[in-house]
Amino acid sequence: MVVRSSVWVLVVAIGGSAIGSARAGMDYAPADITFTPTIVAGGGSFTGWDPPDSPEQRVDANTTSSPFAGVGSIWITKGDSNYIATATPISDRHLLSAAHAVDIDGNGVSDADSVTFVLNYGSDISHQIAASSWTIHPDFTGFTGSNHVDDMLIIELASPLPAGVPLYELRSTPVGAGTTFTMVGYGKSGYGDIGWTVDPSFSVKRVGYNNADQFFEGAREWRYDYDGPDGDGFMGGPTLGNLVETALGPGDSGGPGFVEIDGEHLLAATNTFAFGPNPLWTTSTRATGGGGMLVYPYLTWINSEIPEPGSAVIMLLAGGWLLGARARRRAA
Repeated sequence: MVVRSSVWVLVVAIGGSAIGSARAGMDYAPADITFTPTIVAGGGSFTGWDPPDSPEQRVDANTTSSPFAGVGSIWITKGDSNYIATATPISDRHLLSAAHAVDIDGNGVSDADSVTFVLNYGSDISHQIAASSWTIHPDFTGFTGSNHVDDMLIIELASPLPAGVPLYELRSTPVGAGTTFTMVGYGKSGYGDIGWTVDPSFSVKRVGYNNADQFFEGAREWRYDYDGPDGDGFMGGPTLGNLVETALGPGDSGGPGFVEIDGEHLLAATNTFAFGPNPLWTTSTRATGGGGMLVYPYLTWINSEIPEPGSAVIMLLAGGWLLGARARRRAA
């Protein structure tokens, strides 16, 4: 079990060095709100949770045609320990994820020895691509207690992604309350009324949805609540229904929060935390939710780190002057 600074572990320790199923280890933090680090299904046992849901119904098949075929897991090593998180490709050589995935001791500095992107493009574990480098947001100071701001990570791959793997555009405008996020991750799953029952896996990604209810940290952070069957989560707002409403769990950290516009899934956030009890919804306590960091406030930093895929410095001779220009990837 890996426990970091008395906070729920968002990145889940796994046994052995081979890629496979993961075992979760976690601990509560004595904080006002305990922020914890996959896609959790709806209820399966409570009266009124109808039709019943299950983690199996949330699995996104490992095809090449899925709109989420580009979302992969990341295998992180530190000594003899191994960790799993989720990442989203934003160029053919760059991924966006959560900084705490590589910050094992929570001090804001990477401790990882290696990072590998595990892709399931058309089959289970179709590709394993080593990272050549990774960059934590300069303002991230570690995920300890209730401190989790600026939890952003850019990973550069040693070789480009295979042809055809989806790359995801960044949303370049703010997100309003009530916006529905599509959350994708490789983490621990289970039932909202029972708790986590399924271990993370590098080859199983799940998809779920929730609405942005509130914003914090100067609108850099979005949060949702997990509504019961009657839509009575503590942040208010209607439920999306038992087969749709979802929450995050260990191993989903760094995964995408997509906003769909005209059939295109724009990357609007990285999912980094959850908070509240487990099970997620009971008749006595409903103060459960989660969220992450919005992409829009970090566009300048992201664009400064990631050139347009395949681009280079373009040298132009004009009127005797040598001009330098570098194309940045487009933010939709």
